[in-house]
Amino acid sequence: MQMRKLGCVLAVAVSLLTASAAEAGLLPDRVAALLPQRKEIALDAASLQDYGGEYPFAPGHVLDVTLSGTTLSAQLTGQPAIPVFASATDKFFYKVVDAQLDFARDAGGEIAAVTLHQNGHDLRAPRVQ
Repeated sequence: MQMRKLGCVLAVAVSLLTASAAEAGLLPDRVAALLPQRKEIALDAASLQDYGGEYPFAPGHVLDVTLSGTTLSAQLTGQPAIPVFASATDKFFYKVVDAQLDFARDAGGEIAAVTLHQNGHDLRAPRVQ
C-alpha cells in the first residue's frame, strides 16, 4: 500500500512541474484549454488562513499550504508553489492542472486533513502543522 501512495505522490510532482510550466506560459494554449473549467468563489483572507499548514502524503513528500495576501498556494516538497482557488468552502482546484484539494474538518471545526484528487486517485494526508 505504501508504494502505491508514493507512486501517486510522484505523479503529483510530475503534474505540478507541468503546472508550473503552464503557469509560466511554457505550455501551448491548447493544453490549457483541455483543463476543466471550474467556477471560482471568493473566500476572505480570514477563512483562507484556516487551510495553511503541512500535510505529509509520504515521508519526504509534504504538501505545504500557505496564504499570501488573498492567494492560497500549495507546494509539494521540491516543487514550486502553485495557487489554488476555492470552488466551495473547504474545496479548492488548480487552474493549471486537473487536480482538486478537499479539506476535512474535525469535530471542533478545525482543518484536520486534505485529500488530493488527481488522475482518478484520491490521496489523503493529515495536517501536522
